[in-house]
Parts: sequence; structure tokens; C-alpha cells
Amino acid sequence: MSLSLRGGDADPDLRERVVDALITLSEVGFGSYAASLKVDFKRRDALNGIFASLNELIAAFGAEQEQSRAFRQELEDKLTIVEKQRAAIRELSTPIIELWEGVLCLPVVGIMDTARSTEMTN
Repeated sequence: MSLSLRGGDADPDLRERVVDALITLSEVGFGSYAASLKVDFKRRDALNGIFASLNELIAAFGAEQEQSRAFRQELEDKLTIVEKQRAAIRELSTPIIELWEGVLCLPVVGIMDTARSTEMTN
């Protein structure tokens, strides 16, 4: 079997299999982990072993990508909760009590910094 893919003496089946492999690997490069290479277990050649190994790698990459996506989603959900909690804490840190119309009471406990005074003014 010739490994040269140029010229007229190359095995057309070999050329087709290599082209199929390149197309499949380019699909994987674009994020399609459902693609796989055809492995003919009836034939005993080096490409079958390579293709089987590549299929295992593609499946492993797909599983890792899915796990990574799930972790990112979980992290985004947690960050959303933390941001909601921060907003609630900011609102509770400066309670406003209306004593009568036009007169407000703002109990101040703790350190008065620029950010907190801006919130109170607003």
C-alpha cells in the first residue's frame, strides 16, 4: 500500500479514507463532537487503529466540552445569586424611615464612605 496521496498510483480507497478523516477532524475542530471516523474491523491496516483512537479522542473531547459547559452554567448561576445577594445587602445597609411627609430618617451604623454616602444621597 502506497502512502503517497499524489499521483495516479495511490490507492483510491486510501485517499478517500484520508479525505474523510480530514473532513471529520475539521468538523471536530468546529465543535461537532458527534462526528466519528469509519472503522472497518474486517480490514487489518494501520488506519483502522488510528481511526479507532481518534474516535476515542473525539468522544473524550465531547464529554469534556459538555462537562465544561455544565460547570460554566453552574458558575453563572452562582454568580447571579451572589449579585442578587449583594443588591439585597446594599438595600438593607441604608434603611430609610419616613417620619412624616418630607422628613426621612436614615440610621447610620458602621463606616461612612463615599459609595455609601452617594447611595444615601440618591
